Amino acid sequence: MAYEYRCTDDSLLTKWISKHLAPRIEKILPSALSANFITVLGTALVMVSGLTVAALPRGSSFVWFGTSAALIWLYCLLDHVDGCRARARGTSGPVGEFLDHSLDAANIFIIAYLVLAAGRSGAPSPGIDSLLNAACAAVTIATWCEQHAVREIRLPALGPVEGLLCAVLFLFSLHVPAMHVFWSRPAFGPLTCFDVLLLVATAGMFATTFKIALSTPAARPAVLGVALTGILASALAHLFPSLAALVPLLLGCLTFGFAAGVISAHLNHLALPSPALLPLWAALLAAATTLLLVPPLWPWVFACAALFFSFRAFGLWGRAFLSLPSPRPLL
Repeated sequence: MAYEYRCTDDSLLTKWISKHLAPRIEKILPSALSANFITVLGTALVMVSGLTVAALPRGSSFVWFGTSAALIWLYCLLDHVDGCRARARGTSGPVGEFLDHSLDAANIFIIAYLVLAAGRSGAPSPGIDSLLNAACAAVTIATWCEQHAVREIRLPALGPVEGLLCAVLFLFSLHVPAMHVFWSRPAFGPLTCFDVLLLVATAGMFATTFKIALSTPAARPAVLGVALTGILASALAHLFPSLAALVPLLLGCLTFGFAAGVISAHLNHLALPSPALLPLWAALLAAATTLLLVPPLWPWVFACAALFFSFRAFGLWGRAFLSLPSPRPLL
């Protein structure tokens, strides 16, 4: 069956970028850069932002958030430029689609980390932070499961690009002292204005997730399974605050590996795979038990879980990539 990419996007901002900005940027970039290389370059920008903020001391990382915001927006633009270049050169194909979409599944968690690192100048809120990551996992998997079921991507008027724009504007706002104080100000009881912002974003992503689950019966078991797992994992992180570092990592690995399998199944016209939720739950329960009974072993349990799920996610991604039809050079 011939390759065909189908996308229905109701976002006015996305349409404006695709029509006006992306073609101009595509003409400026060196002709030696392939569409897939542009995709990887955009992901590299997000990874540099995340790794830099993680490596810097907590106080000094504030100066990097404005730069991170600029790099995230540049990634957003390149995410449209790669498709523009592929169409211009006639190189659109399953490898490019897989690379673009599967890397997006990882980038969303790095961007969520940047937003949380920027907004948590005071004490963290493990339950709310983990719930945001659960919503990221749920809406990402729901989007690709829906594509598998209906053979096209359907993005709402307030979709990924609008979410990225909100993250960028928030990061830039922290360079205004008054806004930095505003986000830390109490809003409702123990909730700060930043907490309210996160809950609104979380609610929006879960609303999209459950809408897809209701309208797409074929994707419903996988989507609801991931969504409910994320919600329960967030509740567990609320009870055991130390799990707040592990829950996003496990959900990110689950999303990255499973999304790759779903996208590959879509491109190969295979049945929708099932998410492997039991290993994730085994790791969470083992971690919670360790924190409850033998806290000194927690760093070892965290390291083992992080290594196992990271290697597993990259293994699933690699297997999905190797199974793609009509393979072409990666870059």
